[in-house]
Amino acid sequence: MTTIRPAHRATPRLSTRDLLVCAVFATAGALLVVAISPVTGVLAVVSPLAYAAVASVSATGTLLAVRWTRAPGAAVVTALTAGLIAAAFTPFAAITLGALLLPALAMELAFAACRYRFERRRTWVIGPAAGGLAIGVASLPIINPTLLTPGFIAAVIAIRVVAYIGAGALSAVVFAGLQRAGIRPPRKSQPGIRR
Repeated sequence: MTTIRPAHRATPRLSTRDLLVCAVFATAGALLVVAISPVTGVLAVVSPLAYAAVASVSATGTLLAVRWTRAPGAAVVTALTAGLIAAAFTPFAAITLGALLLPALAMELAFAACRYRFERRRTWVIGPAAGGLAIGVASLPIINPTLLTPGFIAAVIAIRVVAYIGAGALSAVVFAGLQRAGIRPPRKSQPGIRR
């Protein structure tokens, strides 16, 4: 009696080219994090709401790497690399690494839930919104407890979500600018899926 086995399907993974692209955008993202850290350090104490908006810019590099590679795992690899690079130059290394990696994990889960259909606009809203929600909730324990009213909590989370969606839109603008400059990602038959 013969048994029929399903055909083996290769799991999608990042190519060497994708890893290099992630490293480039991670380095740019880390430089951005280090550059704005003096400002965000002051804003975190003076105005946590302004901090929530400004610090969310750090997601742009990660989202740009995802937009460029259209590959599963790009958000996590880029955020991890950016976090490790930035951690060497910021006083709060573990917090910096976590603040970059946690939203990337949430975005990756959201992208997976959208089946990595990057050609759809809603994927670019759902993914960044998930990242903003994750970092918004994770940042609450760090905020002065006397400020944590229901309205303030809602404002912090809303600002983070909107700012992350804005970072996704900014990544689209940068992506388009790179394409106009003649720098183009490789063509793929199905965006985000490797065969």
